[in-house]
Amino acid sequence: MADLIHIIKKLIPFATPDTPLIQNLLYCAAIGACALVLLIERYQNHVREREEFLSDTSLHHQGDQETLLDRDANLEDEIEHVEQEAAEDEDGNSDDNSEIEHEREFLRDGEQPAANAFQAGAAGRQVDNFDPGEGPANAADRPTPAQRAVGAKKAKSLARKDQRRAYQEFLRSQGDAQRAQDASTAAEREAALKLDQLKRAAAEAEIELRKAREREARRDAEVREREYEARRRSEPVTIVRRELAERGMCNLWSVIEIMEREGFDLDIEFVEKLLKLAGVLGKPAFTDDGATTILTSKGWVVRVTTQDMKEAYQIAADQHCDQEKGVVPLQSLADALDMVLQQGS
Repeated sequence: MADLIHIIKKLIPFATPDTPLIQNLLYCAAIGACALVLLIERYQNHVREREEFLSDTSLHHQGDQETLLDRDANLEDEIEHVEQEAAEDEDGNSDDNSEIEHEREFLRDGEQPAANAFQAGAAGRQVDNFDPGEGPANAADRPTPAQRAVGAKKAKSLARKDQRRAYQEFLRSQGDAQRAQDASTAAEREAALKLDQLKRAAAEAEIELRKAREREARRDAEVREREYEARRRSEPVTIVRRELAERGMCNLWSVIEIMEREGFDLDIEFVEKLLKLAGVLGKPAFTDDGATTILTSKGWVVRVTTQDMKEAYQIAADQHCDQEKGVVPLQSLADALDMVLQQGS
């Protein structure tokens, strides 16, 4: 039994002695199924190609038949055209009528192209060159060509081809029409393009001019703003210093009123900050008289020297000093200092 299985494994293609027999058989069956599917597909392709060849052959015969039918239709059209010309002929002589009848009989019985006969008749009614005897012996007894049926699949394929051909022709005609229209309007489009470029250039120049004006206006506004801020900060300090130099005191509310008349917006806190930053308030380091500049609660800037304080102390001590305690009230000292400063101003 083992020898038989070994022989079978050797006969099976792509089998190995180490694998089980069932696995080798299944593997062989799978390979056979794949080969069978491949063969079936190749057979179907062969059958399809044969059917398409037969369909093309039948289509060729059908095309010949359609050509014959088109030729007969053209003959009928030529006959009708000749009849119309005969009806519209102003001369109306009998010779022309006989020639037209002769052409009609020839076109119905003969197999020559009707266009040649019609061109000959239209050029000079020279139908005498035609021999009525020419043509097939038995034109009426010709056998009708057999029509072969076309399969539904082939008919659909032909219909799709016709649709694609018609669509391509439509696109080609549209492209030709568009190119012709573009060629006819090329000069107009070029002029319109130049006009548009000029308009765009003018608009860009106007935009640049407006931007330049805006930049100039911003620069002017910034300069005016800087000048305004500089005057707003410097002029109050200048006025206070001038008043202190002339009178020794200055009312900040009067300074604010003067600045507001000139169009500046100030308050007492802002002016105080300016005086501190400018070094007006406090004791200046470069003076030798011991003067000190102070700001009162009522908004007065006052410069007090050592001599002013001595006089104020003397007046307060003489008038308001308590002899028992030796104390001078602050209010008395303030009134005395106010009197001294007013006298000095």
